[in-house]
Parts: sequence; C-alpha cells; structure tokens
Amino acid sequence: MCEDKNNIVITEMNQILNRWKDYFRTILNLDTDNSFSNHRIQPTTSDNQTEIEIKPPSYNKVSSIINKLKRSKVGGPDNIIPELVKQGG
Repeated sequence: MCEDKNNIVITEMNQILNRWKDYFRTILNLDTDNSFSNHRIQPTTSDNQTEIEIKPPSYNKVSSIINKLKRSKVGGPDNIIPELVKQGG
C-alpha cells in the first residue's frame, strides 16, 4: 500500500507501481518515453569481449601485506583497524 499524490491510500498493484514510477521520475527529473517503460535494460556485451579472470592472491602475498600494516593507525573505509587484522589471526 502507498498514498497517491492526493494522500489517498492505493492498494492495487498496478496503481502502486505507477505511483512509484511517477515518484522517481519526479525526483530524478527524468523525461522518458513511455514506449520504453516496460523494457529492462540489459548490459550489452559483444562476442569478442571475454571476461578477465582475476586469480585470488596467494597465501604468501596476503601474509606479506598484513605484515606491512602499521599499528596505531585509523581504520580505512571499512573502519577495520590494522591492529585487528594483524593480531586477530
């Protein structure tokens, strides 16, 4: 359930979906063509493109990086302090 623009509660699924579509169109200032509203955007890939496989790091590589961490430093974007990683095992 949600409310329409006149604060009337709507319960029908199609009306709710249309209300959300209008809401996001309003806040994002999108001018879209209705002919594309029912189509989902799929990423395009050509047959010539291959996904690059990234190998996981070796144990020795991870160990050397952890040993290079300095103590008494502020945590990174994940708020994990280096001492926790280094001493945590």
